[in-house]
Amino acid sequence: MRCTCKTWTAKLWTAVLLLSAAPVAAQGSPPPQEEQDEPPAATDPATEARFLELKATGDAARTRGQLTRATQAYLEALAIRKDPTVHGRLGMVAAKARVYDAAAFHLLIALQRNGGTKAERAEFAAQFALVRPKVCLVHFEINVQGSDLRVDGRRFLARGGYDFYFVSPGAHTAHASAPGYKDASAPFEAPEGGETTVRLVLERPELPPASEPERIATSDSWIDRNTTLLAGPAAPADPPTGSSAEPEPPPFRAQVALGIAVSPYGLPSFGLGGNGMIGLRWQRFAVAADVRWLTTPASGIGDPPTPGRTSLLAVSLLPCLVAKIVDICGVVNASRLSFDLPVNSTTADGFSVGFGARVAARWEFRQPFSLIVYGEATGELRSLVLQGKPAADTGGQPVTNWRSPLARVNLGLALAIDIF
Repeated sequence: MRCTCKTWTAKLWTAVLLLSAAPVAAQGSPPPQEEQDEPPAATDPATEARFLELKATGDAARTRGQLTRATQAYLEALAIRKDPTVHGRLGMVAAKARVYDAAAFHLLIALQRNGGTKAERAEFAAQFALVRPKVCLVHFEINVQGSDLRVDGRRFLARGGYDFYFVSPGAHTAHASAPGYKDASAPFEAPEGGETTVRLVLERPELPPASEPERIATSDSWIDRNTTLLAGPAAPADPPTGSSAEPEPPPFRAQVALGIAVSPYGLPSFGLGGNGMIGLRWQRFAVAADVRWLTTPASGIGDPPTPGRTSLLAVSLLPCLVAKIVDICGVVNASRLSFDLPVNSTTADGFSVGFGARVAARWEFRQPFSLIVYGEATGELRSLVLQGKPAADTGGQPVTNWRSPLARVNLGLALAIDIF
């Protein structure tokens, strides 16, 4: 067996998908054209109505975030008709369920067959570009037509000669068998975002069988044999009534994050510190609580400078609108300024409330981790004053060393992890 990886072609392929959202083909030789373009079988009105009902059920469940129910409905619809739009929507569900190999497969079929509206095809192409780097495209070359192909025990029906599938990165074992031949197995390594080729050679036994068994029928279409890729442990069918199976996962994700924060404006001098955050994320909305502590490394407050340092403790509530990679959040915070000062200085109580906005960019570089970069600006309801004790040359009036501005600017970088 020989494995080759062509990551540069995968990058080029992804770029074409993003630019055109047009039908595409996998790298290397695709399945025979007559298998890809096989027309759907004619259906009677009742069967067509059932197809439309299942498609609508899947769409509704997908909108509500019920991934298992949407998967089951779409698979039943595909059993009636190999509709490319249903393939695309099933691929979007698989991507959300993080079944990336199945997502890449179904999205590729949708793009090959021009499924969905123009806007949907753009979404299919964009999602395919996101999941493709998470899986490996494996080309299987088998010398016997009608072979049964399994990868890690999971069945992939293959016609022999040439077939390809998407698998998760890592070490795998391919196994091929056919009546009248010795089984063949080969371990292989699937590089993340790349490609590899696996060749399996089936040999006849030394003593031929008494009668040649029938070969496996090959009348089913290529898509027929692969629409069950998603059905499996990652997306089981809904359990029957009374079943003790576990309920569906919640339609949100919980995250915690830790990072560094800086304040270039709003404190007596440049502020440096850290922040922690915990939040819940839905598909289009998120809410989080943020705690931030900053201190001014440089000693000296106000003009004339008073020896000392300033620290800030702020607690914020963040309701956010979620886009693809950007969160746009409102900010409501309560903060307290503390001053390390000589005894001849006085301050207000240091407490303030502020309102503002935050824009955060998110990069999910490897599940369940993501990197967050944000910028935040708030307006404070109070201006805090730092005063020195009265001096003789001021006529007994306190000297104002520093008055806090009514605006604060904060920047931060944090590492987040999904906890469930």
